[in-house]
Amino acid sequence: MSVYQYVNLPQDAKIAEAAGKDIKRLDFVRIKVTFQKSNMSGFRLVCKCLGGEKFENYEEDEKDRNINFKVRGLPRVLTNDGKTEVKFNYDLCLNAAGGNEYELEATHKGKTIKTSAKIESRRMLFYQTFVMVEPNKGPVPSVSTSKMETEFKGNGDNKYYIEMKKMADKSEVGFVKCKHDRNTTEVIKTIAKEYELEDLYPYAFGIAFVNYIATPKDHIVNRDVSGLVAGLSPTSRNMIVELDKYLWYLLDDDDDWVDMWFKDLKLEFTPAANPEGGPVTPTVLTINKRNVSPEGPKLRTYGGHKKLKIKFSEHRIRTSILNKNGTWKLKGTIVTVKGYAAGSAFRGINLLLIATKAWWRDSDLSGVPNTIIHEVGHKVGMVAHGDTAIGDKIIDKALSPNSKTSAQGWAEFNSELSRKMKLPNSHDKLYGDNRGVNDKGHKGPHCEEGGPSYNAVSEEWSGSPGCVMFGATSIGNNKAPGSFCGKCAKQVRKLDLSGKALKTGGFRVSMENYN
Repeated sequence: MSVYQYVNLPQDAKIAEAAGKDIKRLDFVRIKVTFQKSNMSGFRLVCKCLGGEKFENYEEDEKDRNINFKVRGLPRVLTNDGKTEVKFNYDLCLNAAGGNEYELEATHKGKTIKTSAKIESRRMLFYQTFVMVEPNKGPVPSVSTSKMETEFKGNGDNKYYIEMKKMADKSEVGFVKCKHDRNTTEVIKTIAKEYELEDLYPYAFGIAFVNYIATPKDHIVNRDVSGLVAGLSPTSRNMIVELDKYLWYLLDDDDDWVDMWFKDLKLEFTPAANPEGGPVTPTVLTINKRNVSPEGPKLRTYGGHKKLKIKFSEHRIRTSILNKNGTWKLKGTIVTVKGYAAGSAFRGINLLLIATKAWWRDSDLSGVPNTIIHEVGHKVGMVAHGDTAIGDKIIDKALSPNSKTSAQGWAEFNSELSRKMKLPNSHDKLYGDNRGVNDKGHKGPHCEEGGPSYNAVSEEWSGSPGCVMFGATSIGNNKAPGSFCGKCAKQVRKLDLSGKALKTGGFRVSMENYN
């Protein structure tokens, strides 16, 4: 018979109630030893790890940096000091891994007594789901989180012993059309209004189904448009320019109101030759925002424009454009869509988002359960990289002579170091742990098991991903699986999910602070 001990949860009444467990089955195991005779006696007490290869142990360097990677708390020898009915209490702390089995042995004068019950370690976290509600249309789509629960608990040979306990039905929250870099706080506040798990901090998180998750990017325009300018006349005053990127348009109503996709544009004319024989000098025609608009058919149901219509006045055409022999270039900066994300896990806040639209159309939700597993993986510490160096960019910022940048850099350095101290070792398929250096097109630590390869010149992946922790849902038609690879599986079992560890990572700040 085995007794389950939830090694990551503290012995707190509210948490025990939420978990539905006896408070004694949380955190440490309290051992009671009673001597019944007054004879001076000494016993050797041992916590024996069972399971052979199935027992998840830690490397010595892992144990050196995180005390929770050790089994600790039992004295080597107990003695009754010649007294009768002496009772001793000891707190046995099992290591942080899930699924390990232990038994206790007491040895006296060559005789060994084993406890009748074995102890098996488990971990548990709590979560709440949310769905955004679009005015006059209703809730955005959502999917079941049951596959995520099954994956982290594990089945068959792949058992990770993390119970994800859902604490409430989907809560409806306000609508934000698109989550992007500039409205993060607004999105969190919108969701946090319905957050109900404040008492379970830091062991609880939220999963929110939202509309778009997209990233804007400044795009430099520098192209020869001589042929397009040649088509202008006093009666044909519009120039249609086809771009190679999609405009940041029809994603955020506030951005559309101020035409955020437009930063600056100008026409630059370089004469074919100087009639006086000297060097040619370009002239510039500034283009006003009010004379530029997205043009052409939409890519998908809800938008997607990669053409611009530029309107010129008859006066400008007659005086500045007609009868000029030379080269015309369109130059400037516009804001385009860098890309969409299927999901996003906030680095330090106990919330992750799942997108239900991308590229101006409704997403195929069949892959969303895998995305949830991926993002929850990030939230709990995957892909682990406890033994890797601190990121180069963080070190550079910390050493910067600029006092403000340096202070921020040292804060990031200390935060990253604190997190790494709690994580298991990395594996040889890790990438993205050094942000801005080895990202390979994705943000954060990921796994490239399965044989995919990255071309740094074209910034493209090829091949087939072999782990749910790959940095994208697919490479072309080759979809990432919905389970952890063998290398990541070992890390998931070894993750430290104690309160101190969670507070250094994705559970550092609770949504309640935004409410």
